[in-house]
Amino acid sequence: MDQTQHMIVVLDVSSSIAAENFKLILETVCKMASTFTLRENNKFGFIVYSDIVNIVIPLNSTKYIDDIEADIRSTLLGTKGRRTDLAIDAAVSEFGPHDDADWAINIVILITTGKSDDPTRVLASAQQLKTNKIFALPLAINSTQSVSRLELTALTSKALNNENVVYVVHKFEDLDLVAFSVTVHACGVWIGNA
Repeated sequence: MDQTQHMIVVLDVSSSIAAENFKLILETVCKMASTFTLRENNKFGFIVYSDIVNIVIPLNSTKYIDDIEADIRSTLLGTKGRRTDLAIDAAVSEFGPHDDADWAINIVILITTGKSDDPTRVLASAQQLKTNKIFALPLAINSTQSVSRLELTALTSKALNNENVVYVVHKFEDLDLVAFSVTVHACGVWIGNA
């Protein structure tokens, strides 16, 4: 695809994730960033959340991939809360007016391990993604927590076959393989189907 793309990975860092598994997730995000930023004009952002939201790498950052990966690897686990709605709202704001906003494809990849604190607000945030034509791909890691299928389906964008695409990983060890598929899917995102 020749069109410029902007991707923000939104990562659940709630304390329900074991430290060893959290490192696997961060390495996977590093690989996603590295793959995605191979194209010169693509932009990459990284937002983490638990009960608060932190924009680790703003979308308009001019950092090189080594610095991006260092910032990702230095991310810490958060607290117990899971305010998915606030994280999605922050991503929508990050995609705000940019010089190339009219012709760039905006993509959010949400990586989560459980239900949000307020599913009703997540549904409203999901609508903001659609209103702003932001393509969303959720990646749920369903090892011990229950993940809300309703939330994930609301957050996802429809593919060409008009089906919602939700990626689910049942073991952290499988994360790399599925994350690669998510990144390839995002890089080949379908225009006009957000």
